[in-house]
Amino acid sequence: MVLMLASIKGVGLETAEMLVAEVLSRKLRDRRAVARYGGLTGSPDESGSRSREKGLARSGNARVRRGMIQLAWRFLMFQKESALAKWFEARTAKWTERRAQTMIVALARKLLIDLWRFVETGPCWSASSCSTPGREPERRTPGLDRRLGFPTLC
Repeated sequence: MVLMLASIKGVGLETAEMLVAEVLSRKLRDRRAVARYGGLTGSPDESGSRSREKGLARSGNARVRRGMIQLAWRFLMFQKESALAKWFEARTAKWTERRAQTMIVALARKLLIDLWRFVETGPCWSASSCSTPGREPERRTPGLDRRLGFPTLC
């Protein structure tokens, strides 16, 4: 699993080992549980009719949170043509650097969820592994390989 993650451009061995040890080796229910465990969710503040976000919740694994934010910045450097990087650039094109720093948490959350899906469903490299007769098709996330910067081969 570590080598599979390390094969993604921008993800090093240390980052892959940390992700496997801290997050990806656990049985998490869904994408929301993955984001909560990684500490990459918002902290709502509701009082009466007023509702707002106070910022990043401090619950969750701080090591994963720090590592994912660093990985998100590296991902933008090395994966400029990926769908996630284009999504981030489109969202932050008119903003100041301070707002881009806030938006990097959203990119880190999306990246962690995509890496979790990548590990859960596995990469699809050849047409024979995508559809084997007599076997149920795997749950695939449309465009996941493209979002992580892999060429689409199936």
